Amino acid sequence: MVSTRQLTALLCAIALAASMLAVRQLLAPRPAVPPADTTPARHAPLTSSNQPLHPNTPPATTPASADQNLLAERRCLALAERDPIEALEFALDHHLLETQPGLLENLTGQWASHDFKAAHEWLGKQEPSDWRDQLMARVAYVRSQSDPAAAAQIVSKEITPGPRQNEAAISVLHQWARRDAAAAATWVAAFPPGDLRTRAQAEIEGLRRYQALTPARP
Repeated sequence: MVSTRQLTALLCAIALAASMLAVRQLLAPRPAVPPADTTPARHAPLTSSNQPLHPNTPPATTPASADQNLLAERRCLALAERDPIEALEFALDHHLLETQPGLLENLTGQWASHDFKAAHEWLGKQEPSDWRDQLMARVAYVRSQSDPAAAAQIVSKEITPGPRQNEAAISVLHQWARRDAAAAATWVAAFPPGDLRTRAQAEIEGLRRYQALTPARP
């Protein structure tokens, strides 16, 4: 039978052994811990709402394209001050006729106002196209301010038959009839029967009535 003294000694020995084991574990070398990765995580590009781009979302270059068109327009206006031909060719190369059709018409009109011969000759050398007809109509309108008969020849011979030629004819006719309604009527009489001639005759008649009601300027 184990005495109390022997039991106490046994418990002390167990406690001492446990303490020594704990000390050994504390003093034992620990495995090296790899340094934390500080490289930022890479993510797929997201929209401002942190959602993936929808298939129908316009590309991010849309605003830049608008800015580029604006810069091209300003560049074109700057060129026009010293070289109208370079300005028009620049505008055509940068497709400004599609984004700013009025710009090319205005540039052509200004050029024709200052140097009709140069503008007319340059435009006459261009390949037949809708944009050529569009600009030729503006040249004809400018010419009608000083020589409606010459402008009428431009419309008849240098603009492709169709809606654009019809509108150019009415534009020139209006200027001509204001100066000489009889001469304008003679031109209209040569039009083939149809809507254009009917419209042109009504234009002349309307101007005649207006002039009859308007007092002559002193």
